[in-house]
Amino acid sequence: MARKQERSSRDALIEAGLEVMLSGSYERAGLQEILARAKVPKGSFYHHFSSKEGFGLAVVGAYAEKVQAIFRRHLSDAQRAPIERMSRLFKELEKRLVAEGCQGGCLMGSIAQEQADVSEAFRSHLQTLFAEQQELLANCLAEARDRGELDRAADPQALAAFCASAWQGALLQMKLSRSPEPLKRFRTIVFGRLLAA
Repeated sequence: MARKQERSSRDALIEAGLEVMLSGSYERAGLQEILARAKVPKGSFYHHFSSKEGFGLAVVGAYAEKVQAIFRRHLSDAQRAPIERMSRLFKELEKRLVAEGCQGGCLMGSIAQEQADVSEAFRSHLQTLFAEQQELLANCLAEARDRGELDRAADPQALAAFCASAWQGALLQMKLSRSPEPLKRFRTIVFGRLLAA
């Protein structure tokens, strides 16, 4: 029973951290606000996490798991052609972002901009998480190339890296404009031109 309570208090802290960081920033995320949202005592925080940085890394990891699950669900759908899988993935991500009022964006991207120059732990962790995401895209693009959906000379790794970077740029522009237009442009150019058969 105690073990279940420990796990649920850790989960509650991470969930609260996700909410706070998505609506603001890692630097401005205050412990009191996180504790209040999680409804756990201060001692629980230090029982599970040795520092704010350790907590932030856990929050980013939890966020990445949720996003990677969406990537895997779409990109492993053998009932659909590879490029269609990618298109459906980015349509779903866009739909979620629009439902959130074109705010928040990608926690991984936001924290990378905020922490990559000041925290080696964050930089290294985020680099690994983005590489995992990019590899999922590259595998799907390699399958598309092998099935003749892409030019035989296409480089799936380079295309995946470009798509991932362009998506992060579109998310930044979405946040600035509070509009889905940058996301729509991303999909139009990537799927209407770059990856068009």
